[in-house]
Amino acid sequence: MAKRATFLCNIVWAIILFWVGLCSGRTFSGNDTQVTLTPVIIIPGHGGNQILMKVDRREPIVPGCVTSSDGWTLGWLDLWKFLPQNLNCWAEHNKLSYDEKSGEYHKMEGVKYRIPDWGGVKSIEYLDPSVTAYLLGNIGSYFVPVIRKLEYWGYEAGKNIRAAPYDFRYSPVSMPNFYDPLRRLVEDTYKKNGNTRVALLAHSMGGLLAHYFVQKQSPQWRKKYIHSLITLNTPWGGVVDMLEAMVSGYTWALDLHPNTFRIMQRTCEAGVFLLPTEYSWDPDATILSSGGENYTVKDYDKLFQDIGYPAGSAMRRKVRRERLKLDNPGVNTWCFYASGIDTPETLVYPSGKFPDGPPQRIMGIGDGTANLRSANLCTKWRDTTEGVIKTKQLIGVTHAGILSNDEIHEDLKEILISTTKSK
Repeated sequence: MAKRATFLCNIVWAIILFWVGLCSGRTFSGNDTQVTLTPVIIIPGHGGNQILMKVDRREPIVPGCVTSSDGWTLGWLDLWKFLPQNLNCWAEHNKLSYDEKSGEYHKMEGVKYRIPDWGGVKSIEYLDPSVTAYLLGNIGSYFVPVIRKLEYWGYEAGKNIRAAPYDFRYSPVSMPNFYDPLRRLVEDTYKKNGNTRVALLAHSMGGLLAHYFVQKQSPQWRKKYIHSLITLNTPWGGVVDMLEAMVSGYTWALDLHPNTFRIMQRTCEAGVFLLPTEYSWDPDATILSSGGENYTVKDYDKLFQDIGYPAGSAMRRKVRRERLKLDNPGVNTWCFYASGIDTPETLVYPSGKFPDGPPQRIMGIGDGTANLRSANLCTKWRDTTEGVIKTKQLIGVTHAGILSNDEIHEDLKEILISTTKSK
């Protein structure tokens, strides 16, 4: 009886140690095992975090718009700003000005922006945290499924789950004020977790941003601080949806006038950065046609001229040089991508409706947003001594649906949580 009681006590004690360790989010031991939770920094996708804005102008940016706001308000995402009477002002306030001579972007005069909760996860959990968004099907929810799953496994927001939100109007090329803070965030997270290397978990365009960041670091820094790069549905070679945004405007399936969104979208460098590229599309494949005119990935200059958007050529030249460096980032990488969902592959604008649209979308294969030929570009990367590349395709999972996918959650658990026998 005494031996049995001792045995049961050991089991109970091991369970207590296990759960206490999980709740603390630290490396812990129980009986003869040691469990380590790899710290995670999440880099969201395009449109994947809140942006605050403040208006303080002498005159309305266009007639009917406010000259000042009551402090900081949600610029993204606030569904009330998408009402017909508010949408034009929202688009004008959020657009950028591009200087072709300097190659730099400028924010609109009298409009300030701020990214809330840097390092925290609140700005990526819900893009629109309002009751309205919840009643409309919780459409403001974003990274909540992944974060809640991590917390269930014992992670703690602010300690070993952190986030790096950013101004997604810019491409990775024009974010000099993002990379130094991200580097410091990685180093701080490493120290807060007992000098444990950090995993970068990125969705959609966030994968391109994370890849760009990691490649810019020295091999010594990467080896010391980075556990892995994990990307979910990253459009490595661009998306046709962004082509539609540049030509006629894109509304994320919302019942809104796309041409109003186009006011802002054409000024955003990220839009040009995410256009379909020759690395994923056949050089002679038609990506857009109208009135007998066919455009391929070689014809962007002509396309921009034809749609009255000449600045697009200069913007594309600026970002294109960084597109030439998509290969092994120098760290262990897991690239997850989905297919089996109808995804726009070619845009056809009826005669007389170009460029204002709307277009007919000829469908191909992808996740509903990222084309398969773009998302699986990582399968061409080769292992190096610095990093091993692992890829996985999921069938029937959507672009955002991958964040709530049970199979992905199990994969993340296997990558991030290690159990070893104590010596």
